[in-house]
Amino acid sequence: MDVQSHLDEAAAIALSHYPDLGLHNVRFVINPMSRKNFMQAQPTWISLLKPKAHRKYVILISQRFSRARGDFGLGNLPKDVLVGWLGHELGHVMDYEGRSNLNMIAYGVRYLFSQDHVTSVEQAADTFAVMHGMGEYLLACKEYIINSSDLDESYKEQIRKYYYAPEDIMELIQEHAPVA
Repeated sequence: MDVQSHLDEAAAIALSHYPDLGLHNVRFVINPMSRKNFMQAQPTWISLLKPKAHRKYVILISQRFSRARGDFGLGNLPKDVLVGWLGHELGHVMDYEGRSNLNMIAYGVRYLFSQDHVTSVEQAADTFAVMHGMGEYLLACKEYIINSSDLDESYKEQIRKYYYAPEDIMELIQEHAPVA
């Protein structure tokens, strides 16, 4: 399967958990350049100049990841891992949806300068993903990242520092499980 088809399939699964977002509001864009962030969700700059109701988002995805070695890349990720990673990024989009345009700008600035804010933001995205039924995918993604020999140890440490650990995600899944 080619990289674009792999991404399209995983994106369709992830978006199915976020029906309020819809395909028209979120684009998934493969960046052929190697970047330090494998994925990054953000509003389009032009949409920040429009009313919040018309905001659009882009999830930038590196085809190759500069913090990895070997064959680590978009096309080699297991589907459930890719779905979980996209689910986390869509969790960011859900977080953004509740913010004004001015708040979004302040939010971005705080992300650059406050480690506590980074932790809060990344854990909020994980929580949104779990609340949208993506817990098992998210868990597969975190475990893959932490256990991958192809990812730099510094990246794994960053994941451990700012994001929920797999056991925390399991607790979130239990907390947000539908009541029968």
